[in-house]
Amino acid sequence: MIRQDGRIDMPDLYRVGFGLGRKGGVVPKSELSATNAGSMRNIAMNHLRIGDVCVRQGDLPGAMAAYQDAKKMMERLIGLDPKNTEWQRDLSVSHNKIADVLKKKGDLSLAMASYLEAMEICKRLAELDPKNTEWQRDLSVSHERIADVFLQKSDLSLAMASYFEAMEICKRLADLDPTNTEWQRDLSVSHEKIGDVLLKKDDLDGVLASYHEAMAIRKRLTELDPKNTEWQRDLAVSHNKIGDVLLKKDDPDGALASYHEAMVISKRLAELDPTNTEWQRDLSVSHNKIGEVLLKKDDPDKALASYLEAMAICKRLADLDPTNTEWQRDLAVSHHKIGNVLMIKGDLDRAIHNYQQEIAIIEQVFNPFPNQKPFSFHLSIPYGKIGRILLQQGKFAEGQKNTRKAHELAPEMWDWTVDLGHAHLLQGDEKTAYTLYREAVSLAQNESQLETILMMDCQRFINKGWKVTEFQQVMAWFAKECRFNQKP
Repeated sequence: MIRQDGRIDMPDLYRVGFGLGRKGGVVPKSELSATNAGSMRNIAMNHLRIGDVCVRQGDLPGAMAAYQDAKKMMERLIGLDPKNTEWQRDLSVSHNKIADVLKKKGDLSLAMASYLEAMEICKRLAELDPKNTEWQRDLSVSHERIADVFLQKSDLSLAMASYFEAMEICKRLADLDPTNTEWQRDLSVSHEKIGDVLLKKDDLDGVLASYHEAMAIRKRLTELDPKNTEWQRDLAVSHNKIGDVLLKKDDPDGALASYHEAMVISKRLAELDPTNTEWQRDLSVSHNKIGEVLLKKDDPDKALASYLEAMAICKRLADLDPTNTEWQRDLAVSHHKIGNVLMIKGDLDRAIHNYQQEIAIIEQVFNPFPNQKPFSFHLSIPYGKIGRILLQQGKFAEGQKNTRKAHELAPEMWDWTVDLGHAHLLQGDEKTAYTLYREAVSLAQNESQLETILMMDCQRFINKGWKVTEFQQVMAWFAKECRFNQKP
């Protein structure tokens, strides 16, 4: 029960505590009868608890095994009494938990199949007794889970349809008893999720309307019970989401006001319980969001201060549990944001240091999955930025080395292709440089953006007196051969 790394193996501890000594904890069919069905259900529920512990520890295979054991036992129980609605509901829960694991593993098709199995049960129960509000709520949750998968697959129409199905139920329940705070909260979540779909559709006015509906409910709930930390956190999320939309609508002042509202709540919660890692992480997110707005408002000094506040929290969390990949990724993002500001401020050596720290974390976190697309793409960015800085510093060979690494990791990124072309040209290899420039043209979907960046790069090198004639020729070549600046 004590592992080599010193951590307690909670699933094993649960199995002993719950008397699950059998292999897999599954009761043989010959021992299952109506007389011991109650105790068998308890064992099945314990399997679900074991699965929940495995999920929290990041042990998805262990969680899947426990949830599957629970599902098999529940199916046997239903075989004894198909009309037992409590067991039917238990089975729907196991289907949902299995789907949650599959979703975490990225297997959206199998996750959807399990969510649909759960929904079929929820739908039957809801139709069996339309007045049973618990079953009605279960059905709304099923619609939301299915919509979440559609949203992840970017099927926005089906996601919206499923979220609306969920909202209809939530509205009926909320209207049925306006004093039921759980149902009111459910309705706020429905508004928020519909806003999330509208955000994907770039309907920013629609998004704001939905997010404001959610926030109005959450404000009422927090006024009803200011000590309810879950509702306080919900309200902070609403402020952050509204801030995000205002930033997209080019209203940095409005966004900053919303982010500050969120931070006031996040700070209060973080101070209330410094051991609550979720609240600590929320506070780091608030600092990052405020830093982003300040950077947009051309205040890099204050932006850097906010990013450093965020990183201090991220570092504490990352040190607390080096195996928590989410916290490690948060720390990597902090290093990247700080590197970006330092590059703007011209503090290039410190910028490089932060990008190198980011690389070290990403490589450590994703090392077991080196061929995953997110790994390659995210890792290419700090390598590419380091390469770009080194080229600006006149360290051409070292810059080429880092830029080549970025290009190898993400060959579809024309940015790194252009930079690698610059590196070759700066070292006198015109043939390879032009090959890479042509490759960049073929990759670029936005030629005007490519032209702007390339022309600025060339002019920067010319101003430094580096390969002046060669970069003037590159600018002429782009203008002529690629038909830039030509009106139809």
